[in-house]
Amino acid sequence: MATLGGNLVNASPIGDLTIYLLALDATLTLCAPGHGSTALTGTQPLGVVCETEADCHPDRSQSNTEADCHPERSRRVTGEHPERSQTGTEGSGRRTVRLRDFYKGYKSIDKSADEIVESISFIPPAEGTFFNFEKVSKRTYLDIASVNTACQLRLNDNGVVALAHLSAGGVGPTPKYLAATSAYLQGKVPDAATLSEALSIANGEVTPISDARGTEAYKRLLLRQLIAAHFHSFSIAPDFVTNLIPQ
Repeated sequence: MATLGGNLVNASPIGDLTIYLLALDATLTLCAPGHGSTALTGTQPLGVVCETEADCHPDRSQSNTEADCHPERSRRVTGEHPERSQTGTEGSGRRTVRLRDFYKGYKSIDKSADEIVESISFIPPAEGTFFNFEKVSKRTYLDIASVNTACQLRLNDNGVVALAHLSAGGVGPTPKYLAATSAYLQGKVPDAATLSEALSIANGEVTPISDARGTEAYKRLLLRQLIAAHFHSFSIAPDFVTNLIPQ
């Protein structure tokens, strides 16, 4: 049976859920069952929804696990598993890794053979945050992407980008977090000049190849148009976006 954890570990460069979670800046908790943790079974929920940075990155806080920080939330979201180690201390076999750092190369991931994905954590987008997913495939339904992309964007009261996370699939050997593009957008007003430069940066971050799903040039064009579609859905810089997207 397919699982979300299996989808991530499979490391497909075009996995839809992987692209979603990259734009949510998700974190994985990995554990080695032989070091005090128990393997997940089909009856144990996988996901953890966090509310703070400390929740999603427990190794950066005084509490070492999501359960340490908020035991009542851990029971509610992940289920009670008293037999599972929840200390997260050194030597426990548990560690966290940001999803953006998980993919090292084609089908190469930051996970040893004895580790399993114990949980997937992310901070839910705050009220007023924009989030959008776009995908192009050969068939309308039940097909893998030629190119897919997700975007999370939040503006402050002055219309300046306070948070930006963009991701893309089908444009390289791994699911891609567009780090340079995301960093460029933060602190900028998303006007025509900003978006034009962001598209140029995104084009420089990707390395698509020509294959059965399209040429390199076609995939670069798709990525440009799909990123523009994010901002079209957000009603940001409509004149600039409309000129890029054929009507």
